[in-house]
Amino acid sequence: MKTLLVLVIVVLGCAYTRGEEPNLFLVDAGLYLKDDAGEIQSGHEGLLVVHFAESPNTDDWWMSGTVCDDSFNSHAANLTCQYLGFRYAETWGSCSSRTYIPESDLEEKDIQILIDEVECGEEDTRITDCRANILEEHDCGRSENVWLECAGPEWQLHSAHLVRWNDQTQSLNEGREGFLLVRLTDGTEQGDEPAPFGSVCDDYFDDHAANLSCQYLGHKFAEAWGSEPENFEFVPEEIVEQYVPIVIDDVQCDSWATTIGDCEARILQETDCERSEALWLRCSSGDEEDGDEDESQALDLDFGGAKVTMNLDKFQRKWNF
Repeated sequence: MKTLLVLVIVVLGCAYTRGEEPNLFLVDAGLYLKDDAGEIQSGHEGLLVVHFAESPNTDDWWMSGTVCDDSFNSHAANLTCQYLGFRYAETWGSCSSRTYIPESDLEEKDIQILIDEVECGEEDTRITDCRANILEEHDCGRSENVWLECAGPEWQLHSAHLVRWNDQTQSLNEGREGFLLVRLTDGTEQGDEPAPFGSVCDDYFDDHAANLSCQYLGHKFAEAWGSEPENFEFVPEEIVEQYVPIVIDDVQCDSWATTIGDCEARILQETDCERSEALWLRCSSGDEEDGDEDESQALDLDFGGAKVTMNLDKFQRKWNF
């Protein structure tokens, strides 16, 4: 996800040069906290950290740092959360009131304050409209590092598809059996902006969940379902590994659930699932001969990911690493 302070590129129009250090581009940002297990997690709440690199297309050399609260206000907080993909800032402040990552960890990782004096006027509608001092000298201390708690979008299950790869057309065709792909929406996509989509992990998935999934797709029940090795027979492993993230995990449908929307699940960008655990389904309409033809219309899908915890009817964004 492109994050806050891409304004660095917009405002400066080029990379920043300081002394003999390399030119730097802002390549990412996020909200981070240290959990009870001592792991650094990212998501909708935490210390605001920005990441610079020598090139906008490389991960070879990174400089990470924080944002000082000087001139930062509630409008800037809302614009920051919106640019990060959330709706607004529920609350924000500096590390004098909340400590998401211990100062000792910041010192150990050499996390310096890189952005100061973020000023957003009432007329500014995007964080990229705001002004800031970037990689300049400042009088800020670590206690002035900005943290944010953002309110997440209400994700909904937009659609689901059973697909197989067509070698001749180099595209995905849809049918009653195939690799399970889901598409999500928060209702804010505009124009050609892609909605996140991906696969579903088989953790906790069972026959009841399979039947409800087929019913959601317009069929009566699931004849069969599973993960490897059949999933890669529908879509080649190299395509799945490169382009299709696992976006839904731990689908759990209680016995009383009558639709897939009644079930609980988690959508995570980082899970303990391997691509080999991605689900496939074979659905039936109840006829003796369902046929096995794929629909001729190919699916045009943009590849993406998501990080949410949800009821399958309504998703709530959650921070995950």
